[in-house]
Amino acid sequence: MVSNSTDVLVAAVPSEALAAYTAVIGVVLASDIGSGYGPFRWSAFGAFVVLAVLAPVVFFRKRASESDKKTRHAPYPECVTAGVAAAAWGLVMPGSPLAMIFKGNALVFATTAILVGGATVVGLATQPLRTANGKNPAPGTADGDEDRAADQDPDLDLAAEPVAVAGR
Repeated sequence: MVSNSTDVLVAAVPSEALAAYTAVIGVVLASDIGSGYGPFRWSAFGAFVVLAVLAPVVFFRKRASESDKKTRHAPYPECVTAGVAAAAWGLVMPGSPLAMIFKGNALVFATTAILVGGATVVGLATQPLRTANGKNPAPGTADGDEDRAADQDPDLDLAAEPVAVAGR
């Protein structure tokens, strides 16, 4: 159950990427290096976002290969949503590279704006992501028949089930 904006972001970020980034940031915080190793922290953040964007592709390919229905080529909405959520989460968590740029109230305002903005974008994406099953209706449903589903453009057609991120 999602109860606040932080939960929205965490729910949209692939857990594998989130666990790896959290572990790296934990080591950075434990080493008490302050603003040192800035390039490393920004590189870790960038790698986290890239992993989050690519994770839905892996799960999509697996699910699409198991499906007998026509599928689109890539899960673009899921990738964008995961990337936005990962970028927002990576910037608002303690020890993020953003803390090297902003201090005090400026950091509070920046993280609040990023958190609310990221949660809003992810929230707006839930409707298109939630209706994924309606794009490829099952035969015999009121929404369509098998012939019409087979004639759809595979770029517009979604997998038989929405792409799920492992651990969710």
